[in-house]
Amino acid sequence: KALVRAYFGVVRKTFCDLVPKIVMTHVVARVEAALQATLVGTVAGASHVHLLEEDAGTAAERADAEAARDALRGALRLLDDVEHAAAAPARRDRDRDSLEEGPASPAPLVADDRRNTITERR
Repeated sequence: KALVRAYFGVVRKTFCDLVPKIVMTHVVARVEAALQATLVGTVAGASHVHLLEEDAGTAAERADAEAARDALRGALRLLDDVEHAAAAPARRDRDRDSLEEGPASPAPLVADDRRNTITERR
């Protein structure tokens, strides 16, 4: 009986702690959405359009950064291709040698994935 009372006491306390948090979360979310809509509507008005335009210098920097990013991605792809092209003859040589020597220890497993972990993060 005492165990059941203790359990319901814990449940009641947890419930009492969560209700105000949930109410505040919903209130804050609604106020945030209304405030965001009001602010965007005010700033997007005809008299404040210049505030939403991007500066020419910033646009040029962004374009340069995007070009550099694309060049780096291309370099990573090229390095991946070179790495896998270099690994392919070594794999063929190993397979040919293993046929000539007869049974030996198993060859190490090589992943056939053409992307390394760096190119997967883009």
